[in-house]
Amino acid sequence: MSTLRRVTTEIHANGWRHALQVSVAHIHQLLTIDEVHTWYERAVDAGPALPAKGDQRLIEGTSDDFHLLEEFPTIDASKAQGRLDDGARWWVLLDHERPVYSVWTFVGQMPMVGAPHGILLLPPRVVFLEDSVTAPAARGAGFGFAGLDAVMNQLRSAEVDSVITKVKLGNRPAERFVGKHFRPFATVRIRRHGLSMRVSVAFTDDAQNRWVAAALEAH
Repeated sequence: MSTLRRVTTEIHANGWRHALQVSVAHIHQLLTIDEVHTWYERAVDAGPALPAKGDQRLIEGTSDDFHLLEEFPTIDASKAQGRLDDGARWWVLLDHERPVYSVWTFVGQMPMVGAPHGILLLPPRVVFLEDSVTAPAARGAGFGFAGLDAVMNQLRSAEVDSVITKVKLGNRPAERFVGKHFRPFATVRIRRHGLSMRVSVAFTDDAQNRWVAAALEAH
């Protein structure tokens, strides 16, 4: 939801005073950040793509599929359209035609708080995976694993060497899920107060991902 729409909704629901308080809190949140993420990597294995199981199929979403976003607590249609316009790819796993898993992949660059000018530049043959989520009504049935495997199958034939993703520290369900498929290689802390931004990268092993520090710390 856009800031203007959020404010308008608050005005109609609770009046001007409450709307002003909410707006000030939102602005403070935008200007003050202190977040830590663990970054993970997974090599894209060579070999043939595996068929989907049963009545499952993976689709590449377009603007015609934005109604499916209602099943996933991530982004709205406006932000999704912006991602598609910038070259991101949206994948949705359907089970008996019901949307059960959604994820985005970025090549070349992607929007990211903490990166210079808000854009993280990606090396060739590296894909960033973002907003990996199982529909709340479909959780606990293994659809996240099936969806991720289906996306990896697609990437095997796309000249991709590795897939990168990140999880906010303390998000235990996401840490457990990603940890079963990816290996951690760095911890990234982003701090912003007003116009001042500080980014620190601590590598946890000798992975060949030193580009992350250069891409994020170049302020």
